[in-house]
Amino acid sequence: MRTKKRSCLRRLFLFTLLCSCLFLLPAYAHGAEKCRATSNSSGVVTVRTTKGTTVASFKLDGSLQVGYGAVRDGKLIYFTTYKGYQGKNNYLYTYSTDKKLVTLLCKLPTGYFSFDVNDLYSGSLYLTGWNPSDNASCYRWYIKNKKLKKLAASSYAERYGKYILLDDTLTMGSFFLFHLRVYDTAKQKLTTLTSKCGGWSRSGSTIYFAQKTGGNYNNYTYKIRSYSLSSRKYKTIKTGFKAFNVGKITSKYIYYTTNGGGKCYRYTIKTKKKAAMSFTAYAKAVGA
Repeated sequence: MRTKKRSCLRRLFLFTLLCSCLFLLPAYAHGAEKCRATSNSSGVVTVRTTKGTTVASFKLDGSLQVGYGAVRDGKLIYFTTYKGYQGKNNYLYTYSTDKKLVTLLCKLPTGYFSFDVNDLYSGSLYLTGWNPSDNASCYRWYIKNKKLKKLAASSYAERYGKYILLDDTLTMGSFFLFHLRVYDTAKQKLTTLTSKCGGWSRSGSTIYFAQKTGGNYNNYTYKIRSYSLSSRKYKTIKTGFKAFNVGKITSKYIYYTTNGGGKCYRYTIKTKKKAAMSFTAYAKAVGA
C-alpha cells in the first residue's frame, strides 16, 4: 500500500510540475500560424488564415496600409503597416484579439515599400522588406530583446525545422537567376548555396537546385546539385544540363522548360531520358 501511495503521489507531482512548466511557457511557444492581412480606405484591417477563415477585424488610421503577410500566435497577431509606398513609414505591430488592443513594437528600416511578417519561430519573427527595385531583404526580430537584424538581401522562402531558406527576386541582367541561401536559426549562420540559381526545390532535409554554368537566354547550361541540411554536404547529380528554367527537382526527376519556356519536359535521372509534357501537366508537377 505504501509503495502504491508513493507511486500515486509521484505521478501527481510530475503532473503538477508539467502543468506549471506549460503555464510558464512564453506566448510564442504555442505554435504560430501564417495569415494574410488586408485593409480598406476606411482603415478596417481584416486578418485571415491561409484557408480564408477570418481571425480578426479591427480599425487603424485610414491613411495606413497593412503588409500582406501576418502571423497569429495564440491571441496575438503580428502585422506591419506602411504609408503610400514612401519607404519611410514601416512599422511592426501586434493586435491582441482578447484585449482588442493594437501595440506598436518597432519602426522598421527605411527604403522599403512594405514589409511582410513571414514566420515566428523560437522566439523570433522573420520579415521580408520589399524595396522599389523589386528586390527584397530578410530580417530577424528578436521578441525578447526587441532587436532587429538583417540576414541577407534575399526574401524569406520557407522554413524546414531550424533552417530558413531564402532566395532572391529577379534582377536586371540575371533573368531567372538568383541567390539561394540557408540560414541556421540556432547557430545564426548564413550559407549561400549558389549565386546563380535557376530553380530549386526541397524534399525533407535535402535541397535540390540548378546552378547556371553557361549558355544563353533560350538555353542555359546548369549543374544539377543537392545539399543536405543534416550532413551539410553537396552532391552533383548532373552536369551540362540544358534548359531555360528548372521548375522542380526530385531524387528521380528534373522538370524543366526550353525555348524561352515554350516547351516542357520531365527528365528521368536514372535512365537519362526526357519526356515531353503538356503545360498543364508541367504546372501541376511543379506546383505552379
